[in-house]
Amino acid sequence: ITGSAGIDFYILDFSNLGSVNFDGGTNTDGVALSGTGTTSISDAVFDNIENLNITGLDTGDTLNISYDNLSSWIEAGDTSFTLSVNDDGGTNIQRTFHFFEG
Repeated sequence: ITGSAGIDFYILDFSNLGSVNFDGGTNTDGVALSGTGTTSISDAVFDNIENLNITGLDTGDTLNISYDNLSSWIEAGDTSFTLSVNDDGGTNIQRTFHFFEG
């Protein structure tokens, strides 16, 4: 799935992570993931996204995301990525990661 030059947002369940590739295109784009269980995100799944919103996690669920995943998802020239996590117990966490050329 390829987004447009505008703002794009894609909603996806954890169970479909291995079967979709989303390219947000230009502008500020995001992906919303929901589901339960333990899973890892491949850096080949998303491209050109700046926001990832994760919902529906239960106590003990695990979602593995590496720094390499985050840095490879953002659009060339962008320097930040926002990760939001909301679990079923009402815990809400939002972090923005900033990337710098070394």
